[in-house]
Amino acid sequence: MFQIIALIVVIALGAIVASGGTSAIGDVFFSKSADALAQQMASTMSQIETADRGRQAETGSVSATTTPTTVDSSHALFTGEYLGIVPTVPNSIAFGINYSLGTASDATTITAVITSEDVCTEIGTAGALHPKLSCTWGVGIGTVTYNY
Repeated sequence: MFQIIALIVVIALGAIVASGGTSAIGDVFFSKSADALAQQMASTMSQIETADRGRQAETGSVSATTTPTTVDSSHALFTGEYLGIVPTVPNSIAFGINYSLGTASDATTITAVITSEDVCTEIGTAGALHPKLSCTWGVGIGTVTYNY
């Protein structure tokens, strides 16, 4: 009988902690997740930049045109073996899975569209650490831009 009462108390305490702690603990976990996803995107975009600069140095031509081009398995950065794998936007926040290369104002841009306002905010917060990276939030989607 004592064991049943103890089990009920433990379950009740677990339910109280879970319901009361979700807002306090859950935000912390998601915040770290959003930060990790923002850092992952910054790292991937930096790798695309490095591959593109390597290709430009070797071929003398620019990978991007005035029209954004999708970085996929048919892109020159992949077919020319400047990238070992096709980089994709993390699935949990992807509006479209591919990054795109384009040009704007004498700079090459890498863009991606995401569905997480928290990640967009983290990218904005991380702007001091990644000055080439920015995110503009719209209605339900954000555009992440990396200029070089």
